Amino acid sequence: DDFRGWAGFRGMFKGFPMQNANVMLLAQFMMNVVTLNLSESIVPLPFSTSSSLDKLCEVGIKGDLIEVDAAHDLHSAWDDINRAYRLLSPNGIMFGHDYFNGQDDFGVKRAIDLFAKIHGFGIRTTKEHWILDVYG
Repeated sequence: DDFRGWAGFRGMFKGFPMQNANVMLLAQFMMNVVTLNLSESIVPLPFSTSSSLDKLCEVGIKGDLIEVDAAHDLHSAWDDINRAYRLLSPNGIMFGHDYFNGQDDFGVKRAIDLFAKIHGFGIRTTKEHWILDVYG
């Protein structure tokens, strides 16, 4: 996560701390991590999804559980899903949200559906979330 929020963030979460016109999401995230004593387990990567995924791939890190929080357009979602899948460990689980949104046939849903079809995977959905079923 780049921790910048999205275009409608400020309108939905009024009163969220700001500094130098930036939403303080990373600071809040880190405070939560420290409060829960998880600083040895969680490493934030405050960069774009593509940059973070490329770097993780470059250094050979695999994930057992990967959430893809893609942009809503087809090309961004497709790119993020394919990059994330390269990092998935053999028995790992990949999931995300925004499966059902205003761009159903042109965004995340279309990218996930196409990815699953090409690879022969199933898809499980719950409300707006999707889970890639690599076992069928």
